[in-house]
Order: sequence, then C-alpha cells, then structure tokens
Amino acid sequence: SSDLEQLSALICRLSEIENSHLIGLKFAEHVHATTYDAFGVLLVSSKNIRSFCSNSARYYAFVNTGVELRFNVSEAQASLVYGIPERCYKRPVERFLNASGWAASWLKLMRMASRPDYSPCKVTFTFAEPASSSEIKDYFGCPVEFDSAVDALFFNVDEEFDAILDRKSTR
Repeated sequence: SSDLEQLSALICRLSEIENSHLIGLKFAEHVHATTYDAFGVLLVSSKNIRSFCSNSARYYAFVNTGVELRFNVSEAQASLVYGIPERCYKRPVERFLNASGWAASWLKLMRMASRPDYSPCKVTFTFAEPASSSEIKDYFGCPVEFDSAVDALFFNVDEEFDAILDRKSTR
C-alpha cells in the first residue's frame, strides 16, 4: 500500500483516542527541519516567508504523494492551502488530524526559519471546532477558523512576509 494509505490508516486509529484533536500539535513538537531531509533544510533556509511558502508548494509533491499544496498570492494576502484527497479519510476528524499536523509542523518550520513567535495572520480548517480548541488557538497565535472551505495558513503580504530572515535571532 502507498505511504498515504498507511498514514491514513494510522490517523484512523489515532482518531479513536481521547483528545485526538491535539495529535497534530503533539506531532509538530517532534518535527525538525531534518525530519523532511533536504526539503526541510531548503524550507528553513528560505530567504523570507514568501520563498518558504513558494518552495513548499513547488516541491511538496516530491516528499508527499497524493496531497496537494498550493501557494496563492494576491496583493494583500497569501495562502498556503493543504489539499487532502477525499478518498483518504472516512471521517472528518481524520482529515483534521492530518491537516492540523501539517499546519502545526509547517508553522514550526517557519518559526525555525524566522523567529520563535512567528504566526500567520489566520489559520483555517475544514473541520468543525473541537470542544476544547484553546490549545490549538494558542499554538497558532492567530485567529483560527473552523468549518472553513479550506485547510490553510494565511499571511498578510507585508514587509514581514518579504523581509530577509535574520537567523541570528533564532539560534
């Protein structure tokens, strides 16, 4: 079976445990740039958040089969949209565990690349808000919307988005 099918089966089993909605955050605690080999190192070496997002979308297919990552940019806002095929999960909670794990991991990598308290301007999930979502909102440090049309990280296209990252401050 494919890697995506194996991950889907694992997430299905994990969704049965208590506080399963926090598994994505717990997963991200153990992520480091080298978790994703050269791809992770490329991301944390990006010159700014814009190039981090662009590189993510451009090369994601090389490290993950079946999931699409799109980077959309307008004049005022950008988004990194995580597209999980519907066939992968039987229940919405399983999709949420996958999407929240991705979002938390990518934010951790962004914080490694920029500064430890970096946050996007908004995070959205297609899943209904869990009963206890305060830890999720605290982790992302920005508004978190549930029951959204997409699973995504949103960014203001501003000076910080395009600023050259100062890695001395993150060591």
